[in-house]
Order: sequence, then structure tokens, then C-alpha cells
Amino acid sequence: MRRDVGMRGTPRAAHIATVASLTRWKQKLRGITFATGPGRIGLPNPVLIGRTLLVSTFSPGAIFALDASTGAIRWRTDLGSYGGPAVLDCGPIIVAKTSQEILCLDRRTGAVRWSYCPYGRENEHIYSMPIRCGKNVLVADRGGYVRGFDLESGAVRFSVNAGRDAQVNSTPAYDGRTAYYSSNAGDVFALDPKSGAERWRRGVPGANTRKLLVLGPLLAVATSSGVTFLRRSNGSVHAVWPGGGEVTSAVVTPHGLLVTCRDERSTRLVALKSGKVTSERDLGAPAIDSLRYAPATGLVYNSRIMGFVIRDAATGAPQWELTGVADMTADAEVTRSSIYLLDMRGTVRALDHPRKNRT
Repeated sequence: MRRDVGMRGTPRAAHIATVASLTRWKQKLRGITFATGPGRIGLPNPVLIGRTLLVSTFSPGAIFALDASTGAIRWRTDLGSYGGPAVLDCGPIIVAKTSQEILCLDRRTGAVRWSYCPYGRENEHIYSMPIRCGKNVLVADRGGYVRGFDLESGAVRFSVNAGRDAQVNSTPAYDGRTAYYSSNAGDVFALDPKSGAERWRRGVPGANTRKLLVLGPLLAVATSSGVTFLRRSNGSVHAVWPGGGEVTSAVVTPHGLLVTCRDERSTRLVALKSGKVTSERDLGAPAIDSLRYAPATGLVYNSRIMGFVIRDAATGAPQWELTGVADMTADAEVTRSSIYLLDMRGTVRALDHPRKNRT
């Protein structure tokens, strides 16, 4: 296993650049205590839609719209509870969440079109990120329910329960035909996104509180004890990777699956194909990691505590290390020429994407 650990446990990359040298603009979001929360699921925050960056903050929960060229704030909508890790782009509207409700907002103004709060304003009830399935948006909750809403009106299309003592905290997957969920009880189930009818169900080892991933004909289920690969057609088990620790992040690339896995001693970055390990890297001391693959560049972007690393999508080898990152960032938004970063303290930065001729 390769070990290429540099300062603060960050992998020593082939190239190094400072955030300051790449920054085109930065914007501090005022009144934000913690911009990023405990969950990162591979969705960009901010998300770039046209010429607008949409940012979701954790505490206090709010949605900001920024001019992507200058960073100027166009509007702000306060949410009244802990905000989610990202917003969903649904054309002229966006879908956001808090720990208590789901909201649909006008993308141009930030005005709330509709909202749904299933259990009231006390305690935290929604950890799962909503997904768009055609004209419906689906959201799951800690009560074990999955509900489908009409995207335009907010009308409830269906409500189904995952089973006894089955909190649904993971973020689901959607393949254009079927929605896939998993519960803390270890069940993975496939639903018709129009009616909520169950198509199949399968038990897997370990609780899944993260994102399910579509990987060709397979569904990758990352849990507290490894990754189980299921056939999307019927839920049968294709392969199991035992992991040897907690899988903290996973991302699909054209080459397979990249996961970070930590135990009491270290964090590993593992590349998997058809459930088999193709490469493995030691990232140093146990840490929180988040991975995001960007089709625009074909690279993987790794947010770490006190670090940000750009990686090869096939092997996970570090290509660039960005220094001067004050704390852990949300999952980056990436274009061919730009990286947009939100840090924990509420500063949004627009960076030039590093190139090999840059020092």
C-alpha cells in the first residue's frame, strides 16, 4: 500500500498551489457560525446554475444566491433550522432541506413556493437529502417514511414506511426509473418513484447513513462495515468488500468506485472495480474525508480537515495539493477552469483551477 503523507496528514502531491494564489474573489457570508455541517454526500455546495452560485449553510440554515463572476450576494433566504449539505437544481426552482422540513424556492428570488414539515419544529427529523425523480421530489426521514411530492405544487403523491425501527438517513440514488434507499436497520429497498410501490428489498451488513451510488448495472451501498454491491434489477448480491473500517465517503468514477475508509489508526483511500481492490493508499491519521468526481475535468476532489487535494480518478493518486485551506470545505463545484469552495467559517471562494505550468 502506497504511503505519501505530507504535512498534517495530507498526501504529498505532484504539484502544490496556495489557495491565495488561485483566488479570483471571495465572499464572507455574514452571520454564519458553521457554514458546513457534519454530512457531506458528494453534491457540490455551492452549486453553479447558469451564472449563479447557490449556497446552503448549516448553522444558521440559509440559502444564498451569489453572482458567479463577482461573488456579490443577490439574495438570502433564512430557513429557521439547520440547513442541508446542498440544494437541488430543478430548473426555475430549487429544492432545499433543513433538519425539520423540505422547501421549494424560486431560483430567481429565493421566495419559498411550498414547504413540508412532517413532525413539527422541535428536534431533528430529516437527515436524508431529497432527490428529484422526474416531476416528483422524494424525501426520507428518521421516522422511516419516504414521501413523494409533486415538484411544482408540493402535493403529497405517496407516503410509505421502510419498516419497524428503520430510520432512513442515507441519501438515495435514482437511475431514471427506480429510486433506491437504505435504512439504519440495514435494509436496501427499491421504490417506484411515482407510486412508492416497493420493487425489491435486501438486507446488507452494517448501517448506511450515506449516499447510495449507481455503478452501471450495480448499486453500491457503503456502510459502517464496507461496501455491498447489489444488482439493480433484483437486489441480489454481486460482491461484498469487507472494508476493515468505516467507509466515510464514496464516489463513482468512469474507472469504478473510490472510497475512504478509516479505523482507529489511519484513513485509507481504496479504488474498487467490480468489488475488487485495484489500488490502495494510506492517507495518514484517521480523519473526515469527502470525495467528489467532476466530469468537467475527469478528476476527484478530496475535502479533508485542513486540506484540499485533487486526485487521479482511477487510482486516487494526489495530483495537486491546495495549501492555505483554513478548515474543511464543503464538496467543491468544479468547471474546466474554476473551483468554487465554501469553508466552514462561511467564506465562498472562486479559484482558478490549477494547471501544471502554475507555481
